[in-house]
Amino acid sequence: MPKIKTAQMRYESALIGAIARAMNDCGMRHDCELAEKIGLSRSTVCKYREKKFQSMRLKDFASMARAIGLTGKEVCAAVGVPYEES
Repeated sequence: MPKIKTAQMRYESALIGAIARAMNDCGMRHDCELAEKIGLSRSTVCKYREKKFQSMRLKDFASMARAIGLTGKEVCAAVGVPYEES
């Protein structure tokens, strides 16, 4: 029987994929580089990643999105909001 993906699982997959792509585009290979760029400790970023970024504070998420250049479409997909170009 195929595994059913919940909406939350789709949001998590979208966010993790967007972060991986953005880190690659910025030339970052490790969580410690991401942590340094957004002003957090490596252990904090690793804990966020373990929990699939569900426990990430909004302030930290916003800093990360700006630092690694997440697009509006990627942010909307990660939080489950329809993206509309204006």
